[in-house]
Amino acid sequence: MATILVTVEFPGEIVRMPVLWELGATHDILYSIRRAHVEEDSGWIALELSGEEKELGRALAWLRAKGLGVKVGE
Repeated sequence: MATILVTVEFPGEIVRMPVLWELGATHDILYSIRRAHVEEDSGWIALELSGEEKELGRALAWLRAKGLGVKVGE
């Protein structure tokens, strides 16, 4: 099992969506929120993601496809 640190940036229209719930429900990974800053029109979350490397790659691609900014290792 691999573990990576990721910062996810949420633009205004997505900040109210249940993205983390969907992430956990659709991918075989574990996530832990390390830090977060969320406002009404934007936000970011620092996550620790754990899982098989292929599944982590799929999860990152899924987040990006949703329109989120994803920075690995931050």
